[in-house]
Amino acid sequence: SIRPNPPQPPNFPQPPNFQQPPSFPQPPNFQQPPSFQQPPNFQQPPNFQQPPKFQQPPQVPPIGQPPPSIRANPPKQVPVVPNLTSPSSTPQQSINKISQMPKRGELKEARVNCNKSTAQEIKSRKADQSIKNNHGIKTITFESNNSVFILKGENQQNLDQAKKDLEKKIEEIESRKDAMWAWLNDDGSFVPYSAQNEREMEQAYQRGQKECSISINAVKYRIEFKDPPPHKQVFPGSKITRTVRRLTQEDQDKVHTIQPGDVIWYWEDDDGKFKPYTAEASRQIEEGFQSGVPKVLVQGDNIKAYLIDFGNRKDDMCQYNEVTQFRRPVKRGSPD
Repeated sequence: SIRPNPPQPPNFPQPPNFQQPPSFPQPPNFQQPPSFQQPPNFQQPPNFQQPPKFQQPPQVPPIGQPPPSIRANPPKQVPVVPNLTSPSSTPQQSINKISQMPKRGELKEARVNCNKSTAQEIKSRKADQSIKNNHGIKTITFESNNSVFILKGENQQNLDQAKKDLEKKIEEIESRKDAMWAWLNDDGSFVPYSAQNEREMEQAYQRGQKECSISINAVKYRIEFKDPPPHKQVFPGSKITRTVRRLTQEDQDKVHTIQPGDVIWYWEDDDGKFKPYTAEASRQIEEGFQSGVPKVLVQGDNIKAYLIDFGNRKDDMCQYNEVTQFRRPVKRGSPD
């Protein structure tokens, strides 16, 4: 159930009507005074825990020397001279250089091989004296016995350059004397050597060698240079030889002219047929025939010696065996 409001006591004074106070004025917006300034940005103090970097103090010149600002020129560096009295303090390289230094006035020597004919042409042109003067060397002489130029001078560099110039001059002269080399075949024709063999033979001949070795079809042969010619090709271990010709450019058009060794000689066999002598035997017989001697001794295929009797030099020439006294007819130039 609902209890009703209790009755007011009699004569209960009524409180006056409560009125709200008048509106309390709001304070105006706060404004900074005109003289107020913003504080500067706050900066952290320096890190006092890290010590400052150490800076080198300015260099103080030694006592007795002016400071760098007024010093005129820096002192010159004086090279350290090794103590030559102490073996341990003396560099070995310096000792070697000192020992290799040529004595004053001592002449060095260089040699250049050259054949006599080329040396004569060089001297006739005075090319040796020109080389000597150009490079300031003492002497250039030619030893004919050894076929060699000897150069002497004090300066090794000048001597080397003079040697190169002399070798170049020799090569220049000899290049104009290129020769053709050929060997006499059994049929009487001359067969040229290969370019390689010709070059080796010509170089040996120009150097004044008495012989040289060449290879033909993997077989070694010895070339003997004769003065006067003809030269010879020898097969080592045997007595078989062949005539060798050297023809300069001026003489190469004469390769087909008749010379001793060019003519083939023939001997009559037991069957009545004429067979050719070896090239070397034909050359020996032809040399004897042209020289006018009545007889000449030659070597046959069986390495036996035979006497060729020229008789009347026409139809009565024969080969004569001095042991058996047997005679065989011989013919010159043709078996017919």
